[in-house]
Amino acid sequence: MMNIAILIILAFSGLMIWFVLRPKKKSSYERTGIYDVLMTEKQFRKIAIASLRCWIDRIEDFYVEDGVAYFEVMSQRGISTWNFCIDFNDGGRITGRYHINSDNIESGIPQKIANRMETKIRRALDQDSDYTGWIVLLLILAVVFAGMIILGMAFA
Repeated sequence: MMNIAILIILAFSGLMIWFVLRPKKKSSYERTGIYDVLMTEKQFRKIAIASLRCWIDRIEDFYVEDGVAYFEVMSQRGISTWNFCIDFNDGGRITGRYHINSDNIESGIPQKIANRMETKIRRALDQDSDYTGWIVLLLILAVVFAGMIILGMAFA
């Protein structure tokens, strides 16, 4: 009887670990539902703003939408503007990978901003992923504790 209870507890623990750590299905490239627990739209917008500090006098306008940051830049002479966007939508999630589309391929501004955003995004995602191990540990401890209670009740 006790061996069966232990096997049930171990099996349940294994299922919980598998559920938390299982590989996620890759979704097709979508423009909806890109933000999740690991990277919210607010965090993405803050990262974009923080990455602009050196070029803030040349950036006329910017906005973010579905993992893409759109920028309008004043030309060096102040006569005209040009646009670029940095697409961080990597198969429906923000991972730090990006593509740049720019009206001015000679400017280094898009690449420099993209590199800064990539670094900040990867850092933010790494900090959030550090909690996964703790969550798994807490789940295992909860299952073991529940099993001990059940076993205690069974043999009391």
